[in-house]
Amino acid sequence: MPGQLEKLEKFNPPAFLKDFEGEQLEKWSTTVDGWFNDEIAGRQTGRTILTQFFNPTQYAYDKSLPPVPITWVGFPLNVRITQPTDDARWRFAEAPENQRAPRGRLDPVEIKGFTKDPKTGEEVPFEVSTDREDRWVMDEYLEWSTKKVNGDVEVVSFTCEGPEWQYWQELAKYNPIKFETPNENATPQEFERNDKILNIYKKLNPDFADDIKGDDLVDENGVYDIYNKWNGHTDTGTIAHLIQLNNSLSAEIDIAAQATVTRTDLVYGEPITNMLTLCGDGSAYGNVSRNSDPTIGAAVNEVCRLAHSDVVKIPVTISVMDPVALYIYDADFSSFLLDPTGKRRGNVREMIPVPEGVFDWCGRGDITKNMGLHLRVSVKGMRTIDDSRELNVSDLFDQNNSGRYVHYGSQFADYIIMSVSGIVGPRPDDATAEWPGKPQPAITYTEPYLQKPWIEPKTMGDRDLITTFESGEVSKIVTDSYLQTMEMRVADQRGPSDYMGMPGCDIREEKKLRNKLYPNPRM
Repeated sequence: MPGQLEKLEKFNPPAFLKDFEGEQLEKWSTTVDGWFNDEIAGRQTGRTILTQFFNPTQYAYDKSLPPVPITWVGFPLNVRITQPTDDARWRFAEAPENQRAPRGRLDPVEIKGFTKDPKTGEEVPFEVSTDREDRWVMDEYLEWSTKKVNGDVEVVSFTCEGPEWQYWQELAKYNPIKFETPNENATPQEFERNDKILNIYKKLNPDFADDIKGDDLVDENGVYDIYNKWNGHTDTGTIAHLIQLNNSLSAEIDIAAQATVTRTDLVYGEPITNMLTLCGDGSAYGNVSRNSDPTIGAAVNEVCRLAHSDVVKIPVTISVMDPVALYIYDADFSSFLLDPTGKRRGNVREMIPVPEGVFDWCGRGDITKNMGLHLRVSVKGMRTIDDSRELNVSDLFDQNNSGRYVHYGSQFADYIIMSVSGIVGPRPDDATAEWPGKPQPAITYTEPYLQKPWIEPKTMGDRDLITTFESGEVSKIVTDSYLQTMEMRVADQRGPSDYMGMPGCDIREEKKLRNKLYPNPRM
């Protein structure tokens, strides 16, 4: 039985965090409210008014209906598809040299210091500009930092806590950071400097609590610096919140909002249902090379298309669950064991279950409610059986992936499930008879599903491995698995019915194509 329709009183901080008080809570709610209203009104360039996305503080909905989680894997897809092996992708994902944002996306970093003049031998000042590190390849709303000592992993820290300046810099406005070194250039603050943000950093990174100072968290003007030394790198083992340019809460809202628009292709006028086309040519939200953005968009769009159904129209609207945030929904580390021998021989009979506390959720967010914000992985206070050394994270053994000890923090990201949750609302009370309006054409050209014919490759079992085709192309040796993949391409020439929203070709055309490509099929 449907529940009573109610409006949300206000937007709460992510995971109901207690950092804000009084006026700060109202300011946060106003900020999120503005993001929703901007999307609905189509105020951003290239956007239009939305009819199926609602602001829960302004429109009543059935709160008794459970939110629907939309989930994806935390390891970045763009790295997975470009690196040849597991070890290569794990290494690439957290290597500092891969974390710089493309030139022009962020303000450059000015590095000042002193160097010795080779002619005079005197110390002279220097100043250089370089691209800023912002964990660029970690673009699935999950970022991490791995601390290694002598090649072994000591601690890995993950976060999905939003970077919005409206949150952390608003927090810093009411709680300006107290620093120890006198700073004549410090910007005057309306409120008294204190240790609130410093204490959050210490709590999230207890292994380094004694080393973290207020001076480290501010820029030359004494203002909170989100790229500070304890939050801006992938090799320190410390982290507080997201910094990647595209990993923002406002971006999450934009994806969910724009995905409510039903789109048609520009060739046949058919509804677009393919998740990559919706994210790319269709509505141009997010990035198609991620796990997250196409997944979020496809889930939302599938529901909203019900309002345009020719069979049974279901008047439905969509919004994002409060508290608005990106969350660690779950993590399954059950495949890991601890090798207490310290020998790392890969013998699971010598291993024990991972002790409690190795995977620590840091007391910020609530993983039991699928609202995790932080995760720290470390092995503390344990020594090898022969007492020769302390155990560390590299003594953890993953029984998957053919059996691997931990050499990269990235290995854990494979098992972390991220989420954003949607809520469903009714048809708006003020909707006209034409609601929700006609489906909109794709923003850019959506190319029909066409593939160029290809020539069947030679396999290891063929006698002639060096035959030159009439086209002049020399054949190459491939494995049976490659051949199977290519055969699947031919079998799919007519394409699934929903590929890019395009209708498939006639089955008779497929047979003609197959006969053309395989005049003498193999037995």
